[in-house]
Amino acid sequence: MQELLRAFMREAAQQVYAVTARNVDRYAALIATSVTSVSLSPPLMVVSIARDSRNHPIIASAEHFLISMLGVGGERASTILAEPGDGRTKLEAVGYRETEWGPIVTSSIGFLALRRHSVCAGGDHDLILGEVVGGEPPSGCPLVYHRRGYTTVRSCAADSLDGGH
Repeated sequence: MQELLRAFMREAAQQVYAVTARNVDRYAALIATSVTSVSLSPPLMVVSIARDSRNHPIIASAEHFLISMLGVGGERASTILAEPGDGRTKLEAVGYRETEWGPIVTSSIGFLALRRHSVCAGGDHDLILGEVVGGEPPSGCPLVYHRRGYTTVRSCAADSLDGGH
């Protein structure tokens, strides 16, 4: 069934998000495509993170975490953040800025800051639920991952070809 699920999800075009957190002096930075809005009242988001990820304990215990939407041109940042390794080292490689909530990838087109609400087990992952406490709405075309490669949505591609008219 795992291969069926993998094959199914490869066909699902998914936006690319950087998930970051700072817990005291430890940093987490990873790429997630399993990010979902849960509720508008209160405003809740959920991100799915593998329990065996070195980022998991940092994000699961941080007071805040951030979800940054990567845009077209963010392929390099996505590739670096998707690799295993130290969160701060990866953030320094792609560029980031500190906020009151934690680090934000500077090449993102928008972000949400979340206060950790709860953590729920889901197989070999945990679902980390957060309440939106701040952020910036996206401005630009989102980076999309589909069939093991990067792309964008057709309307954005058309806008960039005709100068946005």
